[in-house]
Amino acid sequence: MGGFGEFDSLVEQIGSRSLGRPVVVEPHVSDAVEAVVSEIAEHGGSAVLVGDEERISALLRQLRAPTESFEVRHASDSAVAVRIAVEEVQAGRAEFVVKGSIPTAALLRGMLGRERLGTGRVASHLYVIEAPAYRNRVLALTDAGVNIAPDLTTKADIVRNAVDALAMLGITRARTAVLSAVEMVKQELSSATDAALLTVMGQRGQLGTLDIDGPLSIDAALLAAAARDKALSGEVAGNADLLVAPAIDAANMVGKALIGETGRAMGVVVGARVPVALPSRGDSLWTRRLSLRLASYLVPVAHGAEPAARVRAS
Repeated sequence: MGGFGEFDSLVEQIGSRSLGRPVVVEPHVSDAVEAVVSEIAEHGGSAVLVGDEERISALLRQLRAPTESFEVRHASDSAVAVRIAVEEVQAGRAEFVVKGSIPTAALLRGMLGRERLGTGRVASHLYVIEAPAYRNRVLALTDAGVNIAPDLTTKADIVRNAVDALAMLGITRARTAVLSAVEMVKQELSSATDAALLTVMGQRGQLGTLDIDGPLSIDAALLAAAARDKALSGEVAGNADLLVAPAIDAANMVGKALIGETGRAMGVVVGARVPVALPSRGDSLWTRRLSLRLASYLVPVAHGAEPAARVRAS
């Protein structure tokens, strides 16, 4: 159980081994290439870069990247780039996927499906955030990047995906708060009724190994004083590790508010056969690097078994 420690400790944990071999889809901007180059230089590994060969090669030259660590595959458009990335993973030549300049919807649309990299479970976005407003507490938040208005069945998969990923990070019984505007179950408020149903599902062992409570407002989920004032008890209220938002707009706003001006974050997509590092277009180089590192660390989550050990470069 335990919950997250400090953000710096998490960064050290996920950087403890080689980056492995990602495939990066359309790395057509400098930050997308520099993040991969920097991570490989620090931690070892190699990468496949798929997209406009001329643009990618120019960026590699500009960054003075060692050519032996990078394979550039030309793709005439986004659909072709995604198809090549899928083939690289299916052939065992890449371990995970990284979003470059390609829109998220185009990337996932081309990746998912059982004949490609889908698993039958809905894929979802997972943020890991350092929240300055909560004494730099480290929190996980889902789903701020994939599912727009998930129904109950989709939310159940979103929770399962996040719980599996957090278990790989050492949180073996995630304290999971299903968010709504209130703590009371109100039939007219779908986020509250879904939260109550997810709580029952979790208590019956249908969502993995976790402690779950909902509906909870965000203050009741994160502040012990607020939980006490609202007469809430249990493992989750005031102590949540994982926040489950009712829809993508709420998750996006909550995530950005938690990060603020000084917080740090990393984002991945889980639930497919391999993780996807999914930085936003406006993310800093450091956030891109951390997202790469987290996806690499979570490779076993996607495959369901620990891969051969990857030793960090000395």
